[in-house]
Amino acid sequence: MNYSESLFLISLRQAFFEIVPFSIISSFGILLGILTSDYNNVNPNSVFSTLLYITNSFAYIFPFLLIITISNRFGKNYNINYVYTTILTLILYISIVISFNTDGSISYIDNNIFLSIALPIIIHYYFIYLTKLKIFQIITYDIANEQLKNSINSILPIAIIYTTLIVLIPYINTSLVFLYDFFTYLFSTQESHEIQAIAQMLFSHMIWWVSGIQGIDSYETFASFNFLNKEIFENLTTEAFIYGFVLLGGVGATLSLIIAIILYSKNEGQRKIAWYALPFSIFNINEILFFGLPIILNLSLLIPFLVVPIINFASAYLFFQYVPVGDVVSHIDWSTPILVSGYLIGNSESYLFVLLQVFNVILGIILYRPFLKRYDEETSNMKALVFEEKFGAKGIKVYEELDTKKKLHYYQTHAQVIKNQIRINKTIDKILDGELLLHYQPQVDINLNTIYGFESLIRYKNKEGEISGPDFIPDLEDAGYSYILDIWVINKIAEDYSHFDNIGMAPKISINLSPQSIINSEIIDLIIEKLKNFNIYIEILERTFIHHNEHFMNSLNRLQDHGFKICIDDFGAGYSSLQYLHNLPAHAIKIDKALLDNISTKKGKILFKYIVQICEDLGYNVIAEGVENNEQLTFLQECNVQIAQGFYFSDAKDINKINQFIHKPHLINGIV
Repeated sequence: MNYSESLFLISLRQAFFEIVPFSIISSFGILLGILTSDYNNVNPNSVFSTLLYITNSFAYIFPFLLIITISNRFGKNYNINYVYTTILTLILYISIVISFNTDGSISYIDNNIFLSIALPIIIHYYFIYLTKLKIFQIITYDIANEQLKNSINSILPIAIIYTTLIVLIPYINTSLVFLYDFFTYLFSTQESHEIQAIAQMLFSHMIWWVSGIQGIDSYETFASFNFLNKEIFENLTTEAFIYGFVLLGGVGATLSLIIAIILYSKNEGQRKIAWYALPFSIFNINEILFFGLPIILNLSLLIPFLVVPIINFASAYLFFQYVPVGDVVSHIDWSTPILVSGYLIGNSESYLFVLLQVFNVILGIILYRPFLKRYDEETSNMKALVFEEKFGAKGIKVYEELDTKKKLHYYQTHAQVIKNQIRINKTIDKILDGELLLHYQPQVDINLNTIYGFESLIRYKNKEGEISGPDFIPDLEDAGYSYILDIWVINKIAEDYSHFDNIGMAPKISINLSPQSIINSEIIDLIIEKLKNFNIYIEILERTFIHHNEHFMNSLNRLQDHGFKICIDDFGAGYSSLQYLHNLPAHAIKIDKALLDNISTKKGKILFKYIVQICEDLGYNVIAEGVENNEQLTFLQECNVQIAQGFYFSDAKDINKINQFIHKPHLINGIV
């Protein structure tokens, strides 16, 4: 999945998330209104009746809320002015769904959820496309008031979008009415009432699974009032049958899934979500589970999400073939709690219907369990916990801003979540099956022909004894686990320093740290505790400084206050900006190998010389990395670069071989 697809789905899902509180409040308002109307015979002018009126109106307000949240999220995520697109979408939406009749009355088109999703998305992308065209940019030069510039440049795109869609509105209206009539006709023409019920149920489930639109709303969009009130068995309406014995816990019969999670899931986060969702699920409200787990676009749970209601349908249908239903006095609808609905259908005399509900819930648990087990394995972070413990990172709290990366998977498609988790699990398995090593690559003073220091580099040894570079680091960084390696390196260097003492050395050692570790106060404490008595340089990638924040800079200042030196790594590797050089809190700058490789050209030599000169004039020590031949070494000497490292001098070595290297008489006369 590429970036644009991911951002689209993330934006859409964030918009649905923001609707959830209103949806839940509305559902409980309707529930409260129904209970008070059915059992208390309250005055129509009472507070409860007013509440019922307000919550019933949510069906009309819901599309407007969707337009606002979708426009808002897409605007923010794509960095455009969402106020323009929101107002424009609302105007056009009202023009489509509301019409004024000749007698002065107003007509409102119901069942327009899909339009309220599609319209803001279409307008959003249309707006982005038009605003990028120079022909529509009235002001092309910079002015002091950027907001004024954007407002003026939005005039033509807004006018074009409005004019285009206004012309298309009659055709859109006709298409919407046709689609609604088509699906309604398709379902109503089924000769079998049972087939019609199953078809409508499956169709609404797919809408719910793909879009997140309220399941009951999507079901009742195509299930007419007459259909729901038609008896599927004598004295038992289709509505009571579906909500009382099939959709237990809401669309997808998710009460079974909730209980399965509570009983069997090893994922603590999933169990917490299930406990939060449980009381709502009793009243067939499952938005918390649907978005929190998530179920939306979750391929691992799609099969049971569709199959469990069908099995419940078959089970209940078979049951009522043999067990008659007496006169049902109480009205049973979607919000009647499970067990209560079964008890009321039995007219408070028979518990057989309650037992049927319990049986179907247990049956659903059995069906959901194997899929839940697979989902647990795909999303589990148990391997990461083992990884943390083995390499000494257990108990370290990940800083909040970086922990957000782990939470973002809720906004991704589930397929992407699974793909990422499988990849990181394989990476962790690979590391745990082998052995991490810490090697040291010499940094040489090319003027004095002596060892200046060492850079610590991670190496990986597999089960066959083969040693290679750490190609798994990008995966760990993406998953937010790079700090684990950093902690292991810190502890290993503290341990290895005793070896340098034994050979009479106290060398400078460079450590590469991830941004995640730099902003973690516990890891900074660990560095100070373990390494404050040694000569340590902290190497940080240059691009990290471009996105630094207050916590990051505070951590660097703490390290410098305790005697640590900061070195900017890979300077010139694609993110370079000279404006940062004058205020970087660093002691040294390491010039990236790519710049040294380019000295074979005249321009490459000029560029390298000027960068070295600028860095030295600003007071930075310059280190050149990636030296591979004598020509490069000679050029560095001409540029007055003092410190260099690379394969020309030595590869990274195990600490036990360092002693052999430092006593070699001619360090710069070839590869060791």
